[in-house]
Amino acid sequence: MRESVGVISGLAVFVLCLFAGAPGEAAGQDRRQSSRERADSTKVLPLDVLVVTATRTGRAVRDVPANVSVIGRETIRNSAVRTVADLLREVPGFTTRDYQSSMIAHPARQAPAMRGMGGTSSGRALVLIDGVPADDPFAGYMHWARVPLEFVERVEVVRGGGSGIWGNRALGGVIHLITERPEVTGVRARLEAGSSASRKGDVAATWRSGRLGLAVMGEYFNTDGYKTVRPDLRGPIDTNAGSQHEMFFTKLEYDATSNLRLQVSASYLNEERPNATPLRYVNVEMGSVRAGALLATSGGSEWGLTIFGSKQKFEHYFTSEALDRQTEEPSNHQFDVPGTTAGGNLQWTRSVSTRHVLTAGTDVLLVDGENNEDFRWIATQFTRRRRAGGEQLLAGVFVQDEWRATDALRLQAGGRLDRWHTGDALRREHDPTNGNVVFDSTYDSRSSRQLSYNIGARLDASDRVSLRTGAYTAFRAPTLNELYKPGREPGNVVIEANSGLDPERLYGAEIGVDWDAGSGATLRGTFFWSRVNDPIVEATVEVAGSTGRNIAPCGFVSAGGVCRQRRNLGAFRSLGIETEMEWRWSEHWLVSGSYTWNPTKVIDAPNEPALVGGMARGTPEHAGTGRLLWSPSIADVAVTARWIGKRFEDDANTLELDPFTVMDVRLLRQLDRRTELHLGVENLFDAEYEVSRASSGLVRVGGPRQVNVGVRVVL
Repeated sequence: MRESVGVISGLAVFVLCLFAGAPGEAAGQDRRQSSRERADSTKVLPLDVLVVTATRTGRAVRDVPANVSVIGRETIRNSAVRTVADLLREVPGFTTRDYQSSMIAHPARQAPAMRGMGGTSSGRALVLIDGVPADDPFAGYMHWARVPLEFVERVEVVRGGGSGIWGNRALGGVIHLITERPEVTGVRARLEAGSSASRKGDVAATWRSGRLGLAVMGEYFNTDGYKTVRPDLRGPIDTNAGSQHEMFFTKLEYDATSNLRLQVSASYLNEERPNATPLRYVNVEMGSVRAGALLATSGGSEWGLTIFGSKQKFEHYFTSEALDRQTEEPSNHQFDVPGTTAGGNLQWTRSVSTRHVLTAGTDVLLVDGENNEDFRWIATQFTRRRRAGGEQLLAGVFVQDEWRATDALRLQAGGRLDRWHTGDALRREHDPTNGNVVFDSTYDSRSSRQLSYNIGARLDASDRVSLRTGAYTAFRAPTLNELYKPGREPGNVVIEANSGLDPERLYGAEIGVDWDAGSGATLRGTFFWSRVNDPIVEATVEVAGSTGRNIAPCGFVSAGGVCRQRRNLGAFRSLGIETEMEWRWSEHWLVSGSYTWNPTKVIDAPNEPALVGGMARGTPEHAGTGRLLWSPSIADVAVTARWIGKRFEDDANTLELDPFTVMDVRLLRQLDRRTELHLGVENLFDAEYEVSRASSGLVRVGGPRQVNVGVRVVL
């Protein structure tokens, strides 16, 4: 009742402010400028925008042969969603393991992927924050709370392996989150409150004096969340899935000379997530540092050096549920899961003529992680303790040539050689009650080399039409988590590790067209094809049935549960069409949309021939988004709709998930030069939609309607 009163009161305040009167002349001038900026930053085809992700150098989109999407600051401000992952769901081809909001979902369910490459707990798309890999070092998924939306200046997305020059995990694409630079002096703050007792506050202070710039930012977020089990299946053990986090970020820049810029940044995240039953929870604490230098020499070269490191602690308490959801009992407690990353990259770029730009460099990443957990609950205590983990080294060298063959034709070619090595790996289990060792294994070191390439071309066929094409290869090495650490999921699902996994390898090609249709309309279309050899899947071994029993290699599986193991399948084929359009028919109206057809299917499965022809896990064949932005003088109104087609929760295609459509609304009102009021409604029509389904009959659903009201003040 108190929550309802709070939400209604917030809506009332927003409506009163919205219709309190038109802004003054000065504010009106600000709004007109904002409209022009928004027109520039939300375009489907922002040809003059400089991007670094596709080529590792700053190039305009018009010079890049890859399929690139850029999400600008104004698009972010006009979105009703509150996290980066939820914003990315509007990008064609982007998926996570399921479609639950990242505000409350378990991190393993939020691993990013592109073009039908999802369905596992490890991402198949590389996430960068200011050029540094940000994926979880041990498991490969992403903690999206590391980058609050308020601090993101823009997002660059390259779909497909055309940006394989970044190396490991760029199998399905690259997502680059670029944070705000300290270019001006100022302070701003935002406060929000809404449904599910949600509250959020963030502060950003930037300072600039001559050559020195400093940014200090922080965010606090808390929500009671909501129940994720479908209403008709809920029992006494079903509670809200919520979250709370504190995040801190700072960045220092110093222009030592006109040709040398130095930068240091650091971040910290502490996150707690009650995980939908009384006993389950997930806690994460992580910090990272980064230092870099950019030097332009008198000879025309540019040198970039970055070193970085991160350390995290992860704790997870999980349970097995009775089929009637009346009771739960502990299944495992991951009480100590440390992960450490250290790495760096060195890059050289130079224009060797008026037609060629050469880039070369090297990068290295060292990961050290392990998992310490208690499991096998009998009566009143855990009877097994496990330690598993190892070290992983990834190092690569790359070279790239960007060639302007003619004024209308631009070519690009690049190659990369990577070495992947895993060592010091072990898995030991003992009985904590008496110390008896029940399993003790060390694993041989493994090494592999991977050669990748990409070639592309872009032709300006006319002033309004550009054609682009490319071919590429990419790879992803198995994570330490996939190799050595078992896992669990709701519905009494047990997932066994596999120390013998091989890297995944992608071969792909695409062709696309960009068309400026005139009258404010632009369209983009891309046809792509790729084959992934040895994809790592969570293969179904056996279902437990109505009573729990031992199933190799998983051990004991509770009633209704299933044993799965991570295995290399033969091959996936991912092909499809991505389309995007935008039409700004007046200063105040903008409509945009996208549609993706992507039937990713199994085409080779030597050990599981029944899977051939089936859809890859978690991949919708059809998906689309639409957005309408209306910006009269009184406020900005943005309406976004997202449609996801049917998909399957399992590799055998027996657990089908229904299609769904959700709609969000965002209202933004500039009260004066310094104050902005906003209202966001996610899932406007309170649609109930499935995000996962288990063999036990458990069905989990996405978030109900969420309303939040906030104010942003520039001091």
